[in-house]
Amino acid sequence: LLVKEFSSSMRKFLLNGLFIQALINTAIVLFSRIDIFLLMYFVDAKGVGLYFAANSVAMAFPLLTRSLMNYYLQKISVSSNLKAYNLLRNQLYFLPVIIAVICALYFSSNQIMTFIFGINYSSGGLILSILAIGYLGGIVFTPFEAFFYSRNPAVVLKIKIASVLVMVASSLLLVGNHGVVGIAVGLMLAKAVGWLIVTIYYSRESINENPI
Repeated sequence: LLVKEFSSSMRKFLLNGLFIQALINTAIVLFSRIDIFLLMYFVDAKGVGLYFAANSVAMAFPLLTRSLMNYYLQKISVSSNLKAYNLLRNQLYFLPVIIAVICALYFSSNQIMTFIFGINYSSGGLILSILAIGYLGGIVFTPFEAFFYSRNPAVVLKIKIASVLVMVASSLLLVGNHGVVGIAVGLMLAKAVGWLIVTIYYSRESINENPI
């Protein structure tokens, strides 16, 4: 509103950006709620209880990924391509730590569920370990999404749409034989596909020292 001349090209740029962001947020909401609808229609009451109990523990990790997203959005938006590349390359050093934490959670998930919710929820340990893989991986890959939020939001939109489609398709295929575990696996696969897409697009980016 402070610019003196609001050109048609600027208006087009803002409107296009607003439209893409609206679609991204819509896809994010769908992805974050679609497991609830699948649970309602395909899983019994016990499975729903186990899933929500396990998810309430695993949700501690998305809090960290959201903080990382906010941090990198600020850093990358004012960085050159080369500086942004160095920031994200440093993020990969977290990968061995993430793998170690996933392994520790896998072998202790039943005990964690029992300690927090009681012996009746001990069988939710497998669900917790599967969900944790999806959420912990976001600690490594979410900052790469922040790169495209600043540079090319259309890539983020493709990631979110692909994640929703994979989540629905894989969950419907697995829930019949594996129940609530199938939905947890569907969520993990959807996130893995998102990581693969963002890795492919990021590897194609030409890194140079010219500020943007």
